[in-house]
Amino acid sequence: MSRTLLVLGAALLTLPVSSAGQTLVRDPQGDYVLTYTDFNDTLRTVVIEATDQVGASVTVHVIASAGVFVYRYTLANGSTARRAISFLDIPCPASDPALTVRAPASWNASAAADGRLEGVSGLWLCSYGRRDIQSVVVPGASLPDLEITSAWLPSVLTARTFGNAGRVLMPTSVDDTPDTVYTLVDRAQGFGFFTGGGLAVPVVAPARSPAVLADPGPGLDSVAADLSQSCTLGWIVDPSTCAALGTRLDQARQALSQGNATGARAGVESFLASLNGAHGPGRPVNDNAFCLLTVNAEFIRDQLPAGGGSVTLPLAADTYLRSGSPNQTQGTEPILRLRASGNNRALLRIDSAAVATAVGSGTVTSARLELTITLNADNWGATGRTIDLHRLTQAWTEAGATWNCGDDLDPGNQKPDCPLTEWEMGGAGPHPWITTPTATKLITNGLRGVITFDVTADIQALLGGSVHPGWILKKTAEGPSGRVEFGSRESATPPRLILDVQP
Repeated sequence: MSRTLLVLGAALLTLPVSSAGQTLVRDPQGDYVLTYTDFNDTLRTVVIEATDQVGASVTVHVIASAGVFVYRYTLANGSTARRAISFLDIPCPASDPALTVRAPASWNASAAADGRLEGVSGLWLCSYGRRDIQSVVVPGASLPDLEITSAWLPSVLTARTFGNAGRVLMPTSVDDTPDTVYTLVDRAQGFGFFTGGGLAVPVVAPARSPAVLADPGPGLDSVAADLSQSCTLGWIVDPSTCAALGTRLDQARQALSQGNATGARAGVESFLASLNGAHGPGRPVNDNAFCLLTVNAEFIRDQLPAGGGSVTLPLAADTYLRSGSPNQTQGTEPILRLRASGNNRALLRIDSAAVATAVGSGTVTSARLELTITLNADNWGATGRTIDLHRLTQAWTEAGATWNCGDDLDPGNQKPDCPLTEWEMGGAGPHPWITTPTATKLITNGLRGVITFDVTADIQALLGGSVHPGWILKKTAEGPSGRVEFGSRESATPPRLILDVQP
């Protein structure tokens, strides 16, 4: 007959269950007792251990050594457990020639294919079992130095622990054993019905082929999934730590998606540094999460080129201002316009954290801001006129920046709503920018394509700890004619920052 494994629920508490000469009850200790009469009219009793008999947990330290990883486990049994632990099974790679398994002298260790992992491709079970009845892990105790040596990288799988109870066989002489009995045995003892009181626990296991992470793009996706799982399992207990680590991974992934392998490596190094700082006694990252994430992230980092070369970064925000519409925002437009009529000026901002990540431990030797001309009105006079890039001194937002406000809280009402971010764009000042330009560019009639501003000093100052709210780009003399438009970050030709980095 077909026997469907059911999840234990409220219905199970309506015991006893009787069928064809058998009874299933739960005793005061929480175990399930099946009584039945076999074909020889002999009364039989089977005790099925409940799942809460052991309080198992498994922690790991991973040590890299000569091209392989040594996974060193500690098996612990909770102080409130009712039964000692006598077996532990951890999934491990069947096709790894470097695979070895070791246990303390009081325990056996082996690795082989096992029916309990039937259908799971490429995995065996690395099994640990007591040598004698005294070699169990009693409640409140732990067993260190259970080792797996493997060339495979870590992933999160399920280990099975088993309590120190006798083997249970199903009553095969009774054809109509209730499905609840099969459910109990499977949950309590695992496939094969080895012993009672078992518990499935998450474990960091050598189950990821290095080939899976050899491509840094999918590799970083895997680490991001590992981070999410670590936070879900409670291996990282602080949500803000989860978010901060995720942000650093996202920066590395974004850099890689833009073809910036050097920046991606710097992002991974930043992630590893943050992870290390959050790990240790009293800190939010436990050993399992630390080993899982560190080993995989270091492997991916080593696939990426070391620092040096050119790094290209997008802008974080840009817009332009119009004195003729002083309370209107242009943050979503595909252009950045400079012209005399209305005194149009552009604002540009970079992501300071992304710059620091891209540079990492290297040194910026030059930095340039590139903008692409999308329209030149060719009204710049016979010899052309200059435009200036100034470093801003006041913060602003792309959605709220206007001629009157760094961040207008209601730009739809045509009046300034910025009691804390009002700034002086016209008049005598003081103005929200440094008077001396960072860079100046000559715009002439017929000029097309990309123009470049040298911003090396500003970027070096940012990396030195200086606050950097961005730049304002304006005509040097705003009275004479001259109109030019550049592609904004919403266009097909967005501005970009290019860094030359030495390791």
